[in-house]
Amino acid sequence: NAKDKFRSSAEWQAKRKAIKERDHYLCQICLQGLYQTIKRFNYEELEVHHIIPLEENDTKKLENGNLITLCKRHHEMAEAGEIPRAVLLRLTAQNIPPRGAVCEKAKGSTPTAHPDK
Repeated sequence: NAKDKFRSSAEWQAKRKAIKERDHYLCQICLQGLYQTIKRFNYEELEVHHIIPLEENDTKKLENGNLITLCKRHHEMAEAGEIPRAVLLRLTAQNIPPRGAVCEKAKGSTPTAHPDK
């Protein structure tokens, strides 16, 4: 089906990797200590969740603001509606850099020496 085809596409594989990098390879729910978190810095069994599902709106399938890194347990809870979309959207919004923001590394600048050295 179309959903399986999308999930196996190179485009989705690249986006999944980018979202995990953005989220520092950590479950964003565990990091906040929400919804029966067991381990705060959880980098195991990570999955990328579509907050607004493909079936509801497939135009958001690659939007950073609709994607969040979750551990398998929290992903299942999110899919079941046990973690509200509003919570997931709020956490995702915190991880997206403002438009036009560029990190120093990306600009190609080199770190300046500390003045005391």
